[in-house]
Parts: sequence; C-alpha cells; structure tokens
Amino acid sequence: MDERKTKEVKLVEKNIQIDLNAEKKGRRDVEQRVVTKVEEKISALRQDVSKEQRKEDEVVESRTNQVVTELNDVQDTLEAERKHRFLIFKVRV
Repeated sequence: MDERKTKEVKLVEKNIQIDLNAEKKGRRDVEQRVVTKVEEKISALRQDVSKEQRKEDEVVESRTNQVVTELNDVQDTLEAERKHRFLIFKVRV
C-alpha cells in the first residue's frame, strides 16, 4: 500500500514538474515575443526620429543660407550707399 502511494505521489510530482516546465517555456516564449515587439517599436521610433532630425537639419541649413544671403545683400547695399555718399561728399567739396 505504501509503495503504491509512493508511486502515485512520484507520478503526481512528475506531472506537476512537466506542467511547470511547460508553463516556464510558455512564459519565456511570451517574454521573447514581447521583447521582439518592443525592439521593433524602438527601431521604428529611432527611424522616425532620424527622419525628423534630417528634415530639421535641412530646414536649419536652408534658413541659414537664406540669412547669409540676406546679410550679404544688406552689406552690398550698405557698401553701395557708402560709396554713393562718398561721391556726393566729394562732389560738394
């Protein structure tokens, strides 16, 4: 009788161990899928940020070029005005 109960207990323990192992594997599989999804999302977000950064850099570069051009125009205008005033002053003297 004791031997039979011992065998039953061992069988139950073995079945519990099998169930636990299956649960652990299932949990690892779920964790791996979650990690994969998170990595994919992070990668997509990095790509989006990179695209936005490139666009912003292009806008900044374009605006910088525009400002430089405008400053050069103003400088040319000032130089022309200075020459014009100098000529007027020279003619008066």
